[in-house]
Amino acid sequence: MKEFEVESKSIVDIFSSNNIYRIPNYQRPYKWEDEQVEQLFDDIYEAYKNSKHDEGENYFLGSIVVTKQSNDNYEYEVIDGQQRITTLMILFCVLRDCFKDINKEYKNPDDINIQRIEQCIYINNHFQRLKFSQNPQYKNEFDLLFLSNGNNIKTFKKPSKKEIKSDDPKFKYKNTAVIIYEKLSYLSNISKDEINNFVNYLFNKVLLIKIICSNLNTAIKLFQTINDRGLDLTQLDLIKSILINKIYEENKDDLQYAKNEENSFIMVWKEIETILSKTGNYQEINMEDMFTLFGYFLLGGNPKKSLHIELENQFKRKTTKEIIDEFKNFCNEYVNDLFNNNNKIVNSFWYLPWKIHPMAVVMTSLHTKYRDHLTLLVLLRKFYYLYWISGYTLSKIKQTSFQLINMIKDNKDISEINEILINKHNKDDVERKVIENLLNKDIYNHNKWIKPLLILIEYNQDDSEEREFVDLEEAHIEHILPKSYEKFYSYIDKEIADNNLNSCCNLTLLKSKKNIEAGNKPFDKKIEIYKGEGKDKKQSSFLITQIIVNNYEKREIMEWNEDAMKNRKKWFCNEIEKLFNIKMKENK
Repeated sequence: MKEFEVESKSIVDIFSSNNIYRIPNYQRPYKWEDEQVEQLFDDIYEAYKNSKHDEGENYFLGSIVVTKQSNDNYEYEVIDGQQRITTLMILFCVLRDCFKDINKEYKNPDDINIQRIEQCIYINNHFQRLKFSQNPQYKNEFDLLFLSNGNNIKTFKKPSKKEIKSDDPKFKYKNTAVIIYEKLSYLSNISKDEINNFVNYLFNKVLLIKIICSNLNTAIKLFQTINDRGLDLTQLDLIKSILINKIYEENKDDLQYAKNEENSFIMVWKEIETILSKTGNYQEINMEDMFTLFGYFLLGGNPKKSLHIELENQFKRKTTKEIIDEFKNFCNEYVNDLFNNNNKIVNSFWYLPWKIHPMAVVMTSLHTKYRDHLTLLVLLRKFYYLYWISGYTLSKIKQTSFQLINMIKDNKDISEINEILINKHNKDDVERKVIENLLNKDIYNHNKWIKPLLILIEYNQDDSEEREFVDLEEAHIEHILPKSYEKFYSYIDKEIADNNLNSCCNLTLLKSKKNIEAGNKPFDKKIEIYKGEGKDKKQSSFLITQIIVNNYEKREIMEWNEDAMKNRKKWFCNEIEKLFNIKMKENK
């Protein structure tokens, strides 16, 4: 067989003879919503209306890319076009169940009546033309809605927007059926001839380009070049398909064994999805992002081609079972050693604006069991936070991240890694920029790093290695000198207030309710709220705020004035020095 063959087929021919279309394991569920379904139907109807002026004119609906294992096998695996084929199958079922009088008089051989429509749904009233090999739920939901006896599509109600957006495929199936039924009903209300002629046009004059590929690799490469209205396969779909195809390449002499291996692979895949579903909030990660982390670990560099192509080359050295088992271990390490780890340094990484590159370095250290892992985490925290605070973007840390991945894989000494990072800091003048930005009179506005930085200082207030993760949404920045300070802080000069209000010396952390309650109150009232003498009767859980209370109770500060803010600035600088091992004394 050639690499691929191209056929232009009418809808009735696509769903004729013994043709069966199977949606493979790696495909996502049905995704089409209102816009895609309406566009498909409206485009066909517009073409039908135009055809009244040119009876010979056909309409090309797009293409489908399929493969089959042998020349005598009538079952095609759908690589691209599953959304369109599924929508057409729902349309057939709506016609069968709701418009039974379509072309009942059967005036000519090309008329499409209910019997012809049923033949597009089943072969000999027995074999389904559309088969789902994904999650059994997809097949079960489709069968229950459209193929079981006693269904009444007319009674379907349009699902809510929330239901349509959910992962349960039955709502999208139902939604498509409702849209199609409404549009066909509109044609039926115009006249019996209108819907009869439209159905004849749909089945006889609407064409699909059917591209039959000799193997999965050819199909994957081909579909990427095709621009159509279908929802393209994601990198994850492609990776999954490559691994499944690899199983059959490894076991081409024993197809039954290959099928068993495929089933085992799908089971492990689902186990990994379950493992990753246990993550959430800042630590949440999906399968595609996890494969990106895994790919960065394997490659030690930025992919020069698409990730799935780069990974396919990496996968050549191992069997599919070895690959998926290692990936499962990789995911378990992410969940158990990062997500379920309340190590204060690990917690720090979840606030960074760059999720993938820093985490790829951390995961490389975990996965290779790098001997100085904890020391490395301290260096990495400093590296990424200083670049963030200094105002640099991802481009400045990307290549160094890959360099670190390769050094860790090569088990380089921690001193060599530290030297690389120091040289990088010096080259980019990072520490000077950091000190300048930290001591700016306004670090509160326009800097997304200020709250995470205060949380890092909070984590650093005791010697324990672990601390419960502080959610960014639960922590609020409190202005000790309030923004509207004039009423209760009249003793503060306006220039002093302007220079310090949004600076490091005037910011601390509170939970939401305390932050609202403290508001624009005088300093002694703020202290009472910090201490827990306000409405919720609980002392602030933040140690960096309790320090202010302790200083007040020891009478080291009695009011929040210029001296108090100077002392807080010194304290802040000392905390930065301890946290990142940089000198700020000369800037105090």
